[in-house]
Amino acid sequence: MEPPVNLVQRTLLVATAAVAAACTADSAMRSPTHPRLVVTTGTVTCPDTISVGQTAQCVAYFYDENHNLISPTTPTWSTTTSTLVSVSGSGQVTGLAVGSAVVQATYSGVVGSKNVYVKPGLSVSITGPSPLRKLDPCQWGAAVTGGTAPYTFAWSKAGGYGTGNGDTFSGYLVSSQMNLTVVVTDANGVSKTVTRAIIGDPNAPNCY
Repeated sequence: MEPPVNLVQRTLLVATAAVAAACTADSAMRSPTHPRLVVTTGTVTCPDTISVGQTAQCVAYFYDENHNLISPTTPTWSTTTSTLVSVSGSGQVTGLAVGSAVVQATYSGVVGSKNVYVKPGLSVSITGPSPLRKLDPCQWGAAVTGGTAPYTFAWSKAGGYGTGNGDTFSGYLVSSQMNLTVVVTDANGVSKTVTRAIIGDPNAPNCY
């Protein structure tokens, strides 16, 4: 039988080898090829303003304790003001109502956030006379508020004749009613369609 002192020495050797192995594994985890990532901060980028009805993409960035960007990440998206904006699982936000909204991205317990202001959406009306005599040349306009300039205009008609040029339409009725339609699209791609019935009346005053 080995003396007790040899047994103690053997036990110490085994313990020392275990500690050395643990240190080696920890060192490998912290090596440049296997860093131990600890998320400490997060930021979110979104447009500062969007319009009601507009959809925009937000992006989240998360950093470790050494301020290095962690990539890839799959954050959970949310908002504290769901009545003003909706947020998809991929970070797309859509304006629902006017006001200041908070968009959040959460990853590994760390939250990044961004304030987004939702401004009024497109509001369009067709101005000009109605009723109107048949074959009486006249002009109508598209009055636009909200959204983001510049705007584009696409006119169409049924029961009449004429062409659109920018925010105005020039033409006349060829039947008892002309349905005049304009599609307005703002710089963000948000569109609004409005139709107005222009009524024909032989007793209506001349347009000009």
